[in-house]
Amino acid sequence: MKIVLNNLLSNAFKYQKKNGSERVVKLKIEVSKGTANILVSDNGIGIPENSIGQIFNMFYRAANDELGSGFGLYNVKDALNKVSGNIEVESELNKGTTFKVTLPSK
Repeated sequence: MKIVLNNLLSNAFKYQKKNGSERVVKLKIEVSKGTANILVSDNGIGIPENSIGQIFNMFYRAANDELGSGFGLYNVKDALNKVSGNIEVESELNKGTTFKVTLPSK
């Protein structure tokens, strides 16, 4: 979980709008009926729609404005696969991004 939260929160802060006056990053964790739902959302630069399907690929970077290797979201997806977790993403360019992680109980 450290890998998942570290990468999602790091990206939420890293990809904020540079000239934005009100930068927001939210973390919400809910546990219900043996399932944990984690939401990480921001009001940053967003992800282009044509990149959403590729962001979990190794070395893929949707934005070149910041330093990065393209390993972060790949590692998130890999870690979640190992624990039968799932991740979904919703994003709108220049409005922000929300990642929803679902983890079943053991």
